[in-house]
Amino acid sequence: MYPSPFDFEQTSALSLLQSGELLRILSTGVCQVVFSPSIYIGKELPLPDIEEQRVTPEQVVEVLQTCYDPCCKERAVSIVELGLIHGVKVAENGHDVRVELLLTSGWCPFSAHLLRMIDETLHGIEGIGEVDTEIVWNTVWTPERMSASAKAKLTLPMAQLLPLRQRRLEREAQASQQCIS
Repeated sequence: MYPSPFDFEQTSALSLLQSGELLRILSTGVCQVVFSPSIYIGKELPLPDIEEQRVTPEQVVEVLQTCYDPCCKERAVSIVELGLIHGVKVAENGHDVRVELLLTSGWCPFSAHLLRMIDETLHGIEGIGEVDTEIVWNTVWTPERMSASAKAKLTLPMAQLLPLRQRRLEREAQASQQCIS
């Protein structure tokens, strides 16, 4: 059933594929079919190009959509929608990532939490290497950085604000009437 005995000292590497083919690796990317139930015996074939998993900036941003600033979590506003991500860079090795983070204020009490959350979340990406998250100060965060979706989620509609304003005006008028009387 098997071909003649192999001289394993001359054969640098052999691989058995699921299809039952026995391959001899000749060089990088080239193999020779040694045994096969098919007609390819003795022919050289290119090996499938198995590319190493590389991380992309778009993939990083997509994953960061699942990270929420603790102040906005109940409204499901991610740090990306909030405009806190200033930039994402992937190193030439395709694994190491640098995230530039803006804070809404220099006194943000959650900055350490955000740094830890970004690191833990990004390490869930297959193929990720080191994650370096840096708080940058050369760009000031302003509400204009928020996405339209974030603005909508964080803004109270006028219909809710007008009754609150009316009640406040009524309380102020009653207080001023009581001062006069």
